[in-house]
Amino acid sequence: MKSQILFDTSSVKLCDELYKLGSKYLFIYGDWARNYFLASIKLESSHTNKTTTILGVRALANIGYSYSLEGEHINAIKYYDSVIAYKSIYPIFPLVFVHIRLGESYTILGEWNQAHQNFLNAEHTFLNAISNSQAFDPEFVLRTKKQIYDLYIQWANSCLIQNRYDEAIIYCQNGFKLVRNVSNPEDTLFRVAGLYLTMGNAYLEFALSKQKSNYSSHCILLDSAMISYKKASEYYFGANDYSTYISSLNNVATILYIGNRFSEAKSAYLRAINLNKNAEGIYNPEQLKYSYLNIGSSYYRLNALDSANYYYTLLLRSLNGDTTIVFPPIQQLKSNYEFNLLFLGSFGRLKLAMSSKKIGSDILSQASYDSLAKLLNHMRGNLINDLSKVKLAQKSRLWIPDAVIDMASLYYQNGNPEFKDKVFHFIEHSKAFSLLEASRLNNAGALLTEHLQKLQNEISKLQLDAINNKDLEAEISSKQHDFFDRLQKEAPAYFALKYQGIRNHPKQVQDSILEADQTMLEYFIHDSLLLILAIQKDTFLLDTVHIAKRELFNRVSEFRAHMNPVDSTGRISDAKQSSFCKQSFELYQLLVGRIKNRIRLNQRLVIIPDGSLNDLSFDALLCQWEPDQLHIPDLVKNEQFLVQQHAISYCFSASLLEEMKKGDDKPSLNSSLALFAPDFHKSSALLPYMNYQKEEIHKIQMQIPSSHLVKLSSKENFIRVTKTHAFMHIATHGFESPDPDQSFIAFNQTSIQPDTSQFLYLKELYHIPMRQELLTLTACETALGPLQEGEGNISLARGFAYAGVKAMITTLWKIQTNGASKIIPEFYRHYLVNGKPKDVALSESKRAYLKAGKAVYPDEWAGLILIGNAAEFAPKPKVFPYLWILFGTAMIITFIYFLKRKKSWFA
Repeated sequence: MKSQILFDTSSVKLCDELYKLGSKYLFIYGDWARNYFLASIKLESSHTNKTTTILGVRALANIGYSYSLEGEHINAIKYYDSVIAYKSIYPIFPLVFVHIRLGESYTILGEWNQAHQNFLNAEHTFLNAISNSQAFDPEFVLRTKKQIYDLYIQWANSCLIQNRYDEAIIYCQNGFKLVRNVSNPEDTLFRVAGLYLTMGNAYLEFALSKQKSNYSSHCILLDSAMISYKKASEYYFGANDYSTYISSLNNVATILYIGNRFSEAKSAYLRAINLNKNAEGIYNPEQLKYSYLNIGSSYYRLNALDSANYYYTLLLRSLNGDTTIVFPPIQQLKSNYEFNLLFLGSFGRLKLAMSSKKIGSDILSQASYDSLAKLLNHMRGNLINDLSKVKLAQKSRLWIPDAVIDMASLYYQNGNPEFKDKVFHFIEHSKAFSLLEASRLNNAGALLTEHLQKLQNEISKLQLDAINNKDLEAEISSKQHDFFDRLQKEAPAYFALKYQGIRNHPKQVQDSILEADQTMLEYFIHDSLLLILAIQKDTFLLDTVHIAKRELFNRVSEFRAHMNPVDSTGRISDAKQSSFCKQSFELYQLLVGRIKNRIRLNQRLVIIPDGSLNDLSFDALLCQWEPDQLHIPDLVKNEQFLVQQHAISYCFSASLLEEMKKGDDKPSLNSSLALFAPDFHKSSALLPYMNYQKEEIHKIQMQIPSSHLVKLSSKENFIRVTKTHAFMHIATHGFESPDPDQSFIAFNQTSIQPDTSQFLYLKELYHIPMRQELLTLTACETALGPLQEGEGNISLARGFAYAGVKAMITTLWKIQTNGASKIIPEFYRHYLVNGKPKDVALSESKRAYLKAGKAVYPDEWAGLILIGNAAEFAPKPKVFPYLWILFGTAMIITFIYFLKRKKSWFA
């Protein structure tokens, strides 16, 4: 018995030592930490047959936490759930910690309801323990008190991710009350400071969301953010946490900067710099770099260019590690690429502003932007993890607009066409970034061998591990270099698609993307400027228009509001017709006419819109108009609309159009047209019966006898047919939601109440690989969605492009009449029977519809647009018929040979 007791004692000590080792490595080497924790649990369970001690349960919680730190939240949740199984034994600690961490993991995974429920569970468990403190272990209650502030910080952050700013602020306020009531005095300052910092972030993001829509609220919220950050600074200072105190000072300065109080911002940044450099024991070189960048930006906005240059030069020297003003190599800049991209853009803009007074500044400006473009392309190519690429896309929108305008300024200053090319290059970087990456991934998927795929996954995991372990960077660099070496040799097509960044150059557009009869018009909207790029086979033109972004938005809105002058009583409003014609003609002059005055536009136009222009149908712009022309039917009769003179197609970016025009090496899909006509209940209010659906389908079948109607128009059948057919047509309802993930098209509905299982949501399209040559959606609003800077409308059409569809006919607004049922069948005849390009086929069908003279108001026909590859259909040659011909020829030759031989035998 005595030896058994000694064994138990030594086992407990060893378990404890293993646990301590796991805790030591928790934030450094996750794998090591997990091994120690698992060894501790295994030792305990080998002796007791199960994990019941608090040490074992905490080890399970920490294993989950180690996975959370590495971003492996699915694995983390499994271990957190295993801890909850012991809640009857340990009803407060570590239960509250685990619920907080579960809430954090579910937030990151986008499972908002699960996250909220776990935060509620943590709060309820803690409040119950506080009100019945005698029933719980005092040490466990004390440990939980130290963690409770983190509950409200995580809860608030979860709300911020969902843009629920009011709730985030409320949770911070709830946290203040609870922390002040339950925390020990020595802990309170630090914890309250953290809550104030989080609340400042909530007010700041709330303010930024109101910047354009409600400037008064924007200013009030900025003031609230300022108060919160100042409070955080005071509390961090009181808690002797000087490093975080400096961060709070920088936040205060940032609020001043956003509020255009640049002089005060400069003073606050200067205070942070002096404290960082001079206060004992808190020198932080990384934080100092951010302060240099921010104070330089403040001086720039104050037009104190020499002072701005002084701090930017200090920053450049700190990046170089010496006193020379040379841009560091890309390999060095990539280690903190987000910061360095912002710095390079800021430095380039400063040097451009100084170029009129200081010789050589324009050269430094160009060099800065060259480094910026190289770094961006390098990061697009070398970030193996696709989520990192999306994050880079979002961050790049902070400086790309300025880069575009600055390159245009340099071009106008010295006329060097190289700068005009860079305008195009940066505009392409700004558009459909994540959409382009998705398209490349779809095109690249089948080009990678299993072994190379395994290597890629290993490096991707190492990149995630390196977030918490900088020692892995050398190993990653070596493995990645070898991997890219092998890719270029063994899978060059994959490497080109996935890792070469944007290489598009105007010459490439001229040579590889545009047909001889096409003109590309690409637009870029800045705060008070509109840039237009016109590209043809032998022409590249840059034009700049001075117009405020808000004015352009208002013009497009008025255009859309007055497309149909007929009111609910059937009367025609001359005022509406006049307003529409005026806006339509002025938008034409602004967007197309001024280019047409300089070059001869080709018959086919490719439109690459930006911002609010994503909601505009260029088809319905008026090429000619006089103020006394009030009647739209007369304008149609005189062929004054743009679509009556040009064939028009659209795309999200020139780079994406290049991807959508590429073929693939996979077996070709069935070239017959698959038709979907979902059923809708005649009494349904949300999804009403479609009056013209049967007529539309019947007319298509009359024009295209090889088309076939899919008997059961279910969501499941649609997904199945995407794997087999190159052409698909869907006549259904579509809905745009304020939450883009919830936008959908509807399939079979057999009851009055909507069957949501037959809704195909936008978020689902991101997981359905598609290779269709053409997908037609005569559903409402499938090209509309919330506008995201740089990406365009987050619409169903964008989702299908993400999935891999090469071209789409889709809708910009609710289709009010039977226009689609007349236009689309004719389109298929022109395209599939007569072999015309898609844009030409659609424009000719619209012209015939308008010539018929019925329902000519633009809302009835101009909303149908073509997005993507406009080329005519060129079916891949089928292998089997050629094989049969070869086989038959060989048989005939053999027969003749033997016939001759036979004659010679009898001769």
